[in-house]
Amino acid sequence: MTLYAVPVKCSILHSLLVGVVLTVFIFGQDLVGGELKKERGTAPHISGAAQTAPATPAGSHTLSGGVDVGWVRHYVSGLLPGVDEATAVAVDSRGNTYVTGSSYGPTGFTDYVTIKYNTAGVQQWVARFDWVSDQAVALAVDGSGNVYVTGSSSSGDASVFSTIMYVQQPVTTIEALQVSPSGYSFSQNYPSPFNPSTTIEFGLPHAGYVTLTVQNVLGQEVATLIAGDHAAGTFKATWDASGMPSGVYFYRLTAGDYVQSKKAVLMK
Repeated sequence: MTLYAVPVKCSILHSLLVGVVLTVFIFGQDLVGGELKKERGTAPHISGAAQTAPATPAGSHTLSGGVDVGWVRHYVSGLLPGVDEATAVAVDSRGNTYVTGSSYGPTGFTDYVTIKYNTAGVQQWVARFDWVSDQAVALAVDGSGNVYVTGSSSSGDASVFSTIMYVQQPVTTIEALQVSPSGYSFSQNYPSPFNPSTTIEFGLPHAGYVTLTVQNVLGQEVATLIAGDHAAGTFKATWDASGMPSGVYFYRLTAGDYVQSKKAVLMK
C-alpha cells in the first residue's frame, strides 16, 4: 500500500533562544541507513533516536467533539537564528509518522530535515540534507517503508529540484524453523538482558492474523515486529532495538484468542 504525503501547516512556536520550533500534533490515536541519488552536495546526516522535547503534551488545546491529544513533539535544531518549519507529513501502514520541512543548518543556510516518530511519538531518527539553501516541500512513504522527500535547492538566482530516497533498515527479521507446533507457544527472549538485538521464538498451530508488538513501561507501543496474516509453524523473530533507550520492555503476541506478554531488558 502506497501512502502519499499531504502538505500541512504545523504550529510554530517562537522562542527568544531558538527562534522557530517545528511542532507535531497527533490527535486520537522504526532510519538506520539511507541513500541519496545526486551529483553534488553533501550526503544527508542521519541520527538515531534522541528525543528533542518532553514526552508530555505541551501548549494550549481547545478540543470538542470527542477528540483528545495523543502526543505533541517539538524539533529544535539548536542553531541560531533558529528556523525550523514543517511543510509535509505522512503516516505509514504501521502508524509511524514522518515529518519534513526546512531547518537552519550549520552552514548558515536552511537544510531539509526529516523526522520519524513511532506510534507512541518516540523519535526514531532524524535525517538532514544540506546542499546550499534547501527547502523541502513534500514527503511520501511507499509500501516497503522507503521515504521520499522533494523540494528545491538554490544558490543565488539558480535553483534545482532535489529529491531524496531514504531506505530504512528493518527492525525485525523473521526466520521459519523446521518444527511443527502442536499448539501455541511463546518463548522468553534471548539473550536477556540484550544489546542491541534479541530473539523471540513463537509457534502458531494455525494460519491467521498475528501481531507481535513491543511496549515500554508506560504501555506505549514502541515497535511493531509483525502485523498481518501469518502462516502456521514455528518461527523466531529478531528485534533490533538500536534506536531504543535502555530499559524494560514488554513484547506481546496476539493470534486469535491467544494473547501472551513477556518482559525483556535492554541494557546498553
